[in-house]
Amino acid sequence: MCDQERVPTYAMVCVHGIGRQERGQTAREVAHAFALGAAELAGKCTFSATTDDVDTVRAHVVLPHHPPFDVVFHDAWWDARVEPAASRRTLGWMLRVAPFVLAATVALWVYDIGEAFPDRRRLGEARRTLLACVAIALCLVAAPLALALAVLLLPFVLVRRRARRRIGEIIGVWFGDAWSYRSDLLDGSAIAYVLEVMRGARENADATVLVGHSQGAELCRRVALLEPPEGCVWVGSGEAQLGMLRTLRHSPLLPLVLWAHALVASATFGILVASGWRLLSTASIALWETGQRLVEAARTGSPVAVSDAVVAAEAASDALFRAAFEFLPGGLALVAVLSVTLVLVSLTRRWPEDIPRQPECEVMVVKSLLDPVCLGPVKPGSPVRYVPAAPLRRWHLEHIRYFEKAHTGVALIEALIGTEQLRLAPHTPRVPPRLYLVGALAAVACCAGMGAVGTALLRAAGLG
Repeated sequence: MCDQERVPTYAMVCVHGIGRQERGQTAREVAHAFALGAAELAGKCTFSATTDDVDTVRAHVVLPHHPPFDVVFHDAWWDARVEPAASRRTLGWMLRVAPFVLAATVALWVYDIGEAFPDRRRLGEARRTLLACVAIALCLVAAPLALALAVLLLPFVLVRRRARRRIGEIIGVWFGDAWSYRSDLLDGSAIAYVLEVMRGARENADATVLVGHSQGAELCRRVALLEPPEGCVWVGSGEAQLGMLRTLRHSPLLPLVLWAHALVASATFGILVASGWRLLSTASIALWETGQRLVEAARTGSPVAVSDAVVAAEAASDALFRAAFEFLPGGLALVAVLSVTLVLVSLTRRWPEDIPRQPECEVMVVKSLLDPVCLGPVKPGSPVRYVPAAPLRRWHLEHIRYFEKAHTGVALIEALIGTEQLRLAPHTPRVPPRLYLVGALAAVACCAGMGAVGTALLRAAGLG
């Protein structure tokens, strides 16, 4: 235990994500969020005078119901130690992995919806299903349209030299950092440097916490596996997506399995939806016609009407049997496809050694439901803190606005002093009611689209 008269000092090692930042920028952003969080808790964060050391920010923190303490924010600026990737190589890789990233984003978003809204009642299940349909529709409809539009606009953009240079920088720097990490090129540069900064920071600190944003959070996980700090805070972590990209690189046969599954499963599901729609429409028509005949027979009591009702019931039974016979093979085929895919994935998947492992220290996870980068499972038992989502029209900025929100700062403070010391309940994510309407429309659109595909396949096979 530290002497009570001495003010404890905590170190926060701040690790940025992809892209190019200024030296000391991440430490300043994390310190700003920390100050916002202190104000949210009715406390005060006072920064010391500016010094020549641009890599650190020092602050004295006073919170209600807690002794004062100091925090030193260290910037683990690894940009200068990484060689930018070639734009052409990165672009080719982006095109190869784009379908997998889109599919993974949808699956991970559906997973996070279930975790963020754990209501297990029927109404809760229905709401989660509607929200999931929004993500599925975006993947099946909006994403291909966006890719097609990008292809059409690319020649016009490349004609302009300034635009061509800007796009090259975006591909080489932003996506190039992800490619470099996926290719294990950051192990001896970025990861080694973050480890060096953490070792220096903990020399004069009572406790050290790694704070990583985006890809920086994944770098923190790798560092914490080597030398666990007292805690970690992962803000908008790309752990799941980056882990998937590294797994694809180490598993040469896995992309073939996933492509085959995407094609076969989509076709099978389309056939299943078409068969299900046929079964539903046949059942509705048969029940309606049989009901009319029965009403007529009951009203008139005529033997002819009774005979017609019996004939209609027998015809309805035959039609339902034929429709069910068409539906059953599609359902069995889909189950078989999913089962075979699971077996093949388990046989062809080759995880990097560190992927299944988690650091031994405590981990605080900060997320937003509008941030497609941070989606997916986290370390078991780790507290997850959602930040208030921005308006839907600004969803594309959500990933880079974490440190402008007080809730991120509260999570940083919670990682230092513990949950019991806070007098503020965590933010509960909310969904605008109109989004459920969008989900219902998306569900109808997805079913209609898959049904059309299934009908076309049935007709091509001579079964339509």
